[in-house]
Amino acid sequence: MAREVKCQECTEKQLFDPEVMTYVEKTYETSGKTVKRYFHIECLNKYKEKQEKLDLENEQLDSLVEVAGQIHEAPKPPNLAYQLPRSWYHMVQDIRNGTDRYTRKFKKRYKKGIPYPIIERAYKMSKDSIRWAKMDKQFKEFKDEVRYSLAIVSSNIPDALRKAEREEQAERVAIAREQQMRQEHEENTQREVSYKKK
Repeated sequence: MAREVKCQECTEKQLFDPEVMTYVEKTYETSGKTVKRYFHIECLNKYKEKQEKLDLENEQLDSLVEVAGQIHEAPKPPNLAYQLPRSWYHMVQDIRNGTDRYTRKFKKRYKKGIPYPIIERAYKMSKDSIRWAKMDKQFKEFKDEVRYSLAIVSSNIPDALRKAEREEQAERVAIAREQQMRQEHEENTQREVSYKKK
């Protein structure tokens, strides 16, 4: 007898039919437990695309944490990431999502702000300012230092965005030039040349 299962993507429940549905086994690292996740065959591709995007974004966040940890000289246990305060993650997520918490009635957004690579670039651009602030000011807690540095980083985000746009535009121009040169070369090699004998 077929069992009723729920598609993890569209959350529709139906009896398991191998022609319409499939499953993916997932093993959790911490507990070692294996779980079957059921999907419609059409929904499985959407789920895989979402997972690829999430994996890419997690890698970008890890890279940002690495840069921020090095700049702040945060404690780092062996084989683990830098230990930054929890509030840092909340503030970075607000920048990433485009949420402005400092207005009277703020609305939470999702992934409509500044992407992680731009935040990382802004961190690298403001490295000297952060180090100067660490030497100049006496912060009571590490959390205060991180909050102050994120204010510095936020002020450098427009510059980082402009720089990224300029680099992207230069790359597009270089690709267009290369394609144009290839096309001209192909036209020159395809042209027939005839010589007159004397």
